[in-house]
Amino acid sequence: MAAFHRIRSEPLDIPLENASGLLDSIPLTFVMGCPRSGTTFLLRCLAELPRTRSFAGTLIPDRLCHVIANAGPSPLADDILYSCRAVLWKTFVTSILSRGYHLRCAVREPRHAWSAARTLLGWSPLAVEEFGMVYKEPFLAMAAVSFIRHFTGARFVHLIRDGRDCADSLERTYGTALSDPVLDARGSRWREVGSEIGVGRERDGKILPWWVPDEHGQRFLDSSRYERYLWLWSECVRRAKESEKVASGRYLEVRYEELCAEPRNTGERLLRFLGLEGSRRYWKTLRSVRSTSVGIGGMTSRGDAWEPIANMLRELGYA
Repeated sequence: MAAFHRIRSEPLDIPLENASGLLDSIPLTFVMGCPRSGTTFLLRCLAELPRTRSFAGTLIPDRLCHVIANAGPSPLADDILYSCRAVLWKTFVTSILSRGYHLRCAVREPRHAWSAARTLLGWSPLAVEEFGMVYKEPFLAMAAVSFIRHFTGARFVHLIRDGRDCADSLERTYGTALSDPVLDARGSRWREVGSEIGVGRERDGKILPWWVPDEHGQRFLDSSRYERYLWLWSECVRRAKESEKVASGRYLEVRYEELCAEPRNTGERLLRFLGLEGSRRYWKTLRSVRSTSVGIGGMTSRGDAWEPIANMLRELGYA
């Protein structure tokens, strides 16, 4: 299987698995957005694109995104980002060197069956740049600027959903994450189940997430879980949107509501942005989107949101 180790016409001066700089030369896509925004569904869709490897959550842990964001531009953040790059690259290379992967390609992608067969038989070298990678981690949103500046060849898809729907879903499914018992500084629960906190500091016996300013700390601690999740949503959206200023056309916003209402149009816009071709499986998965969760946050009166969050909801057309 020697052909699997010839990926370019010129030889590499280091082992392929260490050549993480090549990550900037492949179609690399990051999917981000507040948890419960539909990022998992979007990853399922993009995973069906031809010659695309998809991964979620474990290669760049959610809490590491908080650490990078909290560190800001610094040698520590740079070291972490280069470590993330190495992990992503080694995982990608290992996956496309798998015979099983190319066998599945030959079966699932008729248009690429002959190319996959030639690679399997060792008749042609493997061109790494012809394969793409999609990585989904919602909390990349918190450190989006750092990731966009580091991964200069990557594209970033930011999925935005009505903050009230996100908060409602988070409260029901992630109920303990920002609860009072978890925020109690006398214990270590926030380190065990606090993926939404990531990095915290103590204030009056409570743990305050790094993304809550000191001057608003007491208001956050006095808020309900639903309001805290709204706060989390607003920070994810605000920080991810800030990255557009440095993205140079590599950032795309997708509304979850538009994805539900017009999957075909949204799917075409995604393909144009990524510069990739669709597939029968891609379109089939897109059509399976369910709109039943749209508007759930408005089903029960929750009172008025804190003014800065209410302003963001209005600016995005959600209130």
